[in-house]
Amino acid sequence: MGDEIEELSEQVDCIAQKELSLLLEHAICVLPERNRQIVCMKYYRDMTSQEIASRLHVSSGNVRIILKRSLAKMQEVLKSVI
Repeated sequence: MGDEIEELSEQVDCIAQKELSLLLEHAICVLPERNRQIVCMKYYRDMTSQEIASRLHVSSGNVRIILKRSLAKMQEVLKSVI
């Protein structure tokens, strides 16, 4: 019985993780292309603000501002669907 409960718990965790991934994907897709690109570089490729700035030919301060605004927008989107 304990193994079945543990297995069920793992399945629920897996489903919850997939749902969270879909919600985050939706929130990212709402962003403008450049913002989406910066968010993905920061959080999926683990790039620093300086690395992103260098790659996109913008200042690292601009990258930080775009990230802050993008995360605020994503939070707003997520609150509306949860």
